[in-house]
Amino acid sequence: MRMAISRLKRQFTHIFRLSVGFSFYLFVRILYPLIRIRIGLLNYARIGHLATNTELCMRRMSVASPGRKTINIFLAGTPPANRQLLEMIKRKLIVVESNYLYEVLQSIYQRTLDDKIWISLRQSGYGLWKDWGIAGPQLNFTREEKIQGETVLQSIGVSSEVPFVCFCARDKTYLDVAQSWRSRLEWSYHDYRNNDITNYIDAAMFLADNGIPAIRMGSVVEKALSINHVGIIDYALHNRSDFADVFLAAHCKFFLGDTGGLFGPAAIFGVPFAAVNLTPLRIAPRTSLDIFIPKKYRYKDTQKFLTIREIIDLGAHEWGRTEKYTRAGIDVVENSSEEILDLVIEMNARLDGTWIEDDNDEELQSQYRSMFPKNCAIVGHPSRIGSYFLRKNAWILN
Repeated sequence: MRMAISRLKRQFTHIFRLSVGFSFYLFVRILYPLIRIRIGLLNYARIGHLATNTELCMRRMSVASPGRKTINIFLAGTPPANRQLLEMIKRKLIVVESNYLYEVLQSIYQRTLDDKIWISLRQSGYGLWKDWGIAGPQLNFTREEKIQGETVLQSIGVSSEVPFVCFCARDKTYLDVAQSWRSRLEWSYHDYRNNDITNYIDAAMFLADNGIPAIRMGSVVEKALSINHVGIIDYALHNRSDFADVFLAAHCKFFLGDTGGLFGPAAIFGVPFAAVNLTPLRIAPRTSLDIFIPKKYRYKDTQKFLTIREIIDLGAHEWGRTEKYTRAGIDVVENSSEEILDLVIEMNARLDGTWIEDDNDEELQSQYRSMFPKNCAIVGHPSRIGSYFLRKNAWILN
């Protein structure tokens, strides 16, 4: 009896929300010929999407042809993935924070995706290279925030006059803790993207030994760094804050990371991205300053690694769920410490203007790009796959 009543309550709540949502939607549609109101639903719960999806939208809006007066209203729920980032967005956009209104309008949005009243925030810039490059960063720090940022650097022992690098590895802990309303099983479809921070240590050591502090990022992390070095700072476990997450990412020499969303704040401020463990293969960073290396694919039973052509023939370059790899008997193999170190050496040299190309580097780049079908999102990407990686793994192009 109680279960039946509870089920009826949920059904009534769902119907009531839909009624409220459709009433609001119809009101905006009726007014549209007189007062042009458009609504966008920010991807507020994940920092990568809050950063890059919103940034792409703002860049498009910044170059849009002047036309009829439009009122753009954006919705967000609470709490946001990063309060500082949302406050900076509010300085550019009209943002209303309301969990109830967000959920109500999201239900309607999913049923009326193509209606002209909606502002699309579904895209983050992957595959939309020209759109991402049509304008520069849309957010900025106030004078007071810049002063606050200098205080943050001092608190972690980094001089504001010294270049530093931020690095992080995606693991399962953040989603398990920050969004615990979903079970581990529900989040496990993303597990193929997880990585071990230990494999970043050699790269961090290289940076620190060359006078470049390496700052480990992360809101909630699985484990502490297993090294004690004055130039390697485990910020994720000490002095971490929403403000510092954004400020550090926006001001580092380059960002070393993977598909975890913390690269987002760096990307929207034009910070070069050294991306490791990229998977699926259809994705690549957004600018010509970025370089990347992908995970390798290997059959579990034979331990045989797959070439790019074999991966594409399987359609595995598009797979975005763990169970697809599991069903196919494929392991996605993390980049080794050596591979990550190689990428960091290359990125640092490129930014310092000391990188020297080998005779075959451009040919290997072209071969990699040519492997993908013309309709794949990666086609035309301005970033480069790591030269060291291709030199040592030319077999993947066979």
